[in-house]
Amino acid sequence: MKKGFLIALCCLLVAQLTGCSIFGGDTQNLMRPPKATGAKAGVQQDIEKTVGSSVTYKYPQNGEYRSAVIMHDITGDGEDEAIAFYATPSTVQNTTTGITMLVMDQNGATGEWEVIGRFQNPEKSTGLAVDRVCFGDMDGDGKQEIVVGWNASYDNSANVFSIYSFAEGAETLGEEQVQDTYAELVMADITADGKSDLLAISVSSTITVTPETEEDVPVTQTVPASARLWQMEEETRELVSTGTVDLNPDTTRYLSVIFGGIDREQVGVVLDSTQQSNTLFTQLVYWDKNQECLVAYDNISQRSMSTVSMDMDGDGLIEIPVVSPMQGYRGQREASGACMITQWCNFDIELQELEPKRSMIINAADGYWFDISNSWINDVTARMESDKRSLTFYVYEEDLFGVGSQGDELLTIQLFSKREWGENGVEGFELLQEKGDTVYAAKVGRADLKWSITMNEVRKNFQLVS
Repeated sequence: MKKGFLIALCCLLVAQLTGCSIFGGDTQNLMRPPKATGAKAGVQQDIEKTVGSSVTYKYPQNGEYRSAVIMHDITGDGEDEAIAFYATPSTVQNTTTGITMLVMDQNGATGEWEVIGRFQNPEKSTGLAVDRVCFGDMDGDGKQEIVVGWNASYDNSANVFSIYSFAEGAETLGEEQVQDTYAELVMADITADGKSDLLAISVSSTITVTPETEEDVPVTQTVPASARLWQMEEETRELVSTGTVDLNPDTTRYLSVIFGGIDREQVGVVLDSTQQSNTLFTQLVYWDKNQECLVAYDNISQRSMSTVSMDMDGDGLIEIPVVSPMQGYRGQREASGACMITQWCNFDIELQELEPKRSMIINAADGYWFDISNSWINDVTARMESDKRSLTFYVYEEDLFGVGSQGDELLTIQLFSKREWGENGVEGFELLQEKGDTVYAAKVGRADLKWSITMNEVRKNFQLVS
């Protein structure tokens, strides 16, 4: 459970420190993917036999599947089929068409890869880019539909998507281009009926309504952000929209979108969204089984740090971060040395409130986090000193007029170079961990206070993100 959280938190720290996407570099126009092995090698060879060896492979930009040749069992026979994306030299410069999606199945008798579907990117897609690829059994027939999101806007805020599936008894795939756009696309069993659903999530946008007559003036209208649920009819295999719900109208971008358990009885989608002010806020969308409709909760949590929701302990429930200043810094978020508490919470749908589950201080600059107990939240404060690379916790005291101050020192976590640490360490400090040339050490304060902490507890609560 801790390993999964560490990976997620490590990615978060990288994003906070660099301000960049975790996936860097331009992979869209690599002429050839890394040398394929096994089944992928055979697919690649067969593609190049058909269209030539100078194809430009196209890599999905987002989502779980990022390879230009994806191996996945869509027929339910236990063997992987191959889905490949590429452009040929004659279409590389074309801005409206040009990406070919080739789906191939391996002949069990001959071992040859045979084409079972060949499609071009939709005309509405404006660039030679695949946004994402999703798989799911939407009609309950044991075969998985392929959903491909195609880039259709410069900022990925209004992409289009198509669904590729087998008609009953068919051996080749058919295509349905969905009349909808999205900024984020989620494939999951949102209605908990045992079949995959699609949730197309949009951001707020403006459109210009063309006047009916020359005398009329064009009118600009705002289209609010929304989430639209798409399901597939079992008999007709047609995609139908079964629910829409408006989201926060100030939404400009989604920093994180995650599907999972909200509580033990309900699944849903948690969206960490940004506004023009760069404030991060959390929204929740789920399917209400009793009302048979989509429900959304807005502004469950609002924060300035780019800490996103995640299943941080591996229990299947999504934890939502609530970030707030420690005592003494309320209303002073940007104060020098101010420390922020991150509380990871579950959302109680019945009570419509957050329930704290775990609290910590995340030190992004020095790459570690430190769990704190509930007794510290209201009675303890802390100060970071960047020049010393130290974090010190104090008892928080207030006088009769409500003026706060730092009381007894409880704990200091500090970083030293190995040269500073030397052979005998630094007086008063005990070793926590080492990383490269850096020593992480701690010094505990008074032991007779109700907030006192032992060195064993410090070691248990301290975690270095590698």
